[in-house]
Amino acid sequence: MSGKEDDDSSLVERFKTGDEAALEELIELHNEGLFRFIYWHLQDAHEASDVLSQTFYRAYSKRHRYRVRSDAKFQTWLYAIAANLCRDHLRKRKRRPGDFAAVLQESNLENDGRLALEAAPDEEASLSEEIARLHQAISTLPPPLRDALILFALEGHSQAETAKKLGCTVRAVESRVRRAKRFLALKMTKES
Repeated sequence: MSGKEDDDSSLVERFKTGDEAALEELIELHNEGLFRFIYWHLQDAHEASDVLSQTFYRAYSKRHRYRVRSDAKFQTWLYAIAANLCRDHLRKRKRRPGDFAAVLQESNLENDGRLALEAAPDEEASLSEEIARLHQAISTLPPPLRDALILFALEGHSQAETAKKLGCTVRAVESRVRRAKRFLALKMTKES
């Protein structure tokens, strides 16, 4: 176990007893990455902030349910709570086409399958429609594929980091990302 995981484990043990200082430290450790993960799902900073708060509230209120095991890290549990809250949130509202375009401005797939978030200013207008279509296609992916794609291809986490956050193997991440990219390529080709 690495030093960070040891630190996280001791924080989690304190957190489980209701130690609010431990909760604050865990929020500090996981806040930024978790916010980005939620944001990619919702595409709205205000809603992402709300869901982030709900995630930590739910984790704190259900802390007695978390069991420290070698195969179930706190981070995985936290991301599962966030993913479930995102799904619930998305069910309650209709997706607005073009939100993704407004957020990202421009985008294209690079050779390694990661999404580049920058383009030349003269390409901005022509990419906006394609980005909206891409966002719509991503939103139709099954949750395991969408979560892996968001963490790996959009957020830039390594496969190992993505696997840890999702509580699966690196091979599962590889497979999910590959399947997601095939699905997106097929969907985008059909719609053009």
